[in-house]
Formats: sequence, structure tokens, C-alpha cells
Amino acid sequence: MKRRFSQYNETDTLKTVIIGRWEGFHKDATYSNLLNEKRKDPSAAQLKTEFEAFQNALEQNGVEVLIPDYVGKFLYDQLTPRDVAVVVGNQIVICNMAKSSRKYEIAGIFPHIRNFTGDEPTLLIPPVECLIEGGDIMVDKGRMIVGLSQRTNIKGYEWLLDNFTDQMKVIPRLFN
Repeated sequence: MKRRFSQYNETDTLKTVIIGRWEGFHKDATYSNLLNEKRKDPSAAQLKTEFEAFQNALEQNGVEVLIPDYVGKFLYDQLTPRDVAVVVGNQIVICNMAKSSRKYEIAGIFPHIRNFTGDEPTLLIPPVECLIEGGDIMVDKGRMIVGLSQRTNIKGYEWLLDNFTDQMKVIPRLFN
């Protein structure tokens, strides 16, 4: 069966998804404490239970679940791959993350992109000044809603507008 990367509506039936990986989350306490001084993060046991239940629920509903490859111990977090790359239409936006410590997470997703059995997708990489986080993007029936915050800036929105306006209406939403 030939598959394609495509995502035009986030309420369509999900066929294949890349979820995060819990293994190694904040394994190096020094690094994670430096980055998240005020947060209380879940334990590895909690994450394992939640991720396995999530994966099982998806698979029981016929969804093919892919998990990012392990990138290395220097990464403290591979929980949310949607933040680092998002499919819009038949293209993949490789996001510029506000936190530079997250930029290497994309390496865990590339093997899934490379090994996909359909047509090779178009990868879009925004300029460095364009901050974009995939979790701030929602695609819905001809519209792309872009949340503007500390993680997706106006330059990122303008870049998305320039690259997708011929395919869909790109709508900004301001978040504090």
C-alpha cells in the first residue's frame, strides 16, 4: 500500500502518527533541573504507564504508531515530536524551536520520514529568525490556525503565511 504524508484536517480519521518516547526523559538530573527549575515533572514510571496506555489505545483503534528513534543522552526530552515537526497538507514543517536545547529532537523523526513507503514529502525549514512550534499550529478544513506566543513568533507566522497561503487560509491567534 502506497502511503503519503498528508494532513488537511485534524479531525479526520488518524491512520499513522508519531508519538513521543518516554525513555530517557530528564535522565540527567543536572541538565533537567537547570532547564526546569520551577516545574515538577512526572516520574519515569508515570510516563511509561501513560505512553503505553496511549499507544495501546491508538493501536486498538487501527492507528499505526511510530516512536522517534533514541537520539542520545544529551537530549533530556523526546516527549512531544509534534512540536519539532508538523505535517501540513503534504509537506513537513521542520520547526525552529524557541528552546535551542530541543533542536536535536528532529533527528529521532528523520528515520520515519526517510522510511515512509509513499512519495517523499517536501520538507520546509524556516529561517532561523522564524520561531515555530508545531503544537501552536492547527489545521482544519482549509484553515491553518497559528498560535502566537513566546514559542511561535510573528516572523514564524509570516513565514507560514508566505508558504501556505495558496493552500489554505492562515489565521493568527495571540496567546499570552
